[in-house]
Amino acid sequence: MALILLYFGPLFYSVPKPALSAIILFSIVLMLKTCCDGFIETWRNDHKQGTLWIISFCGVVLIDIVYGFGVGVVASIVLIIYEKRKQAKFQKERENI
Repeated sequence: MALILLYFGPLFYSVPKPALSAIILFSIVLMLKTCCDGFIETWRNDHKQGTLWIISFCGVVLIDIVYGFGVGVVASIVLIIYEKRKQAKFQKERENI
């Protein structure tokens, strides 16, 4: 990838900045559209996983890539613990009946 950028970089030197901005903006719009489609599909399948998706995405966009992934991992662990406690509580109530 770096070799391609080094090779084609001088070709873009004479392109006006507004044209480069339009190319970048178009790429960002396509990226966000792809992300939104992935989110909608995840949300339809499982709301909890969709919430994790939003938390991870916002963490990556607002904080940093590494810390955003960390936020996503911590949120996943919290969800797993919550689900296990909820399941244990349900089983305990079921045994008491």
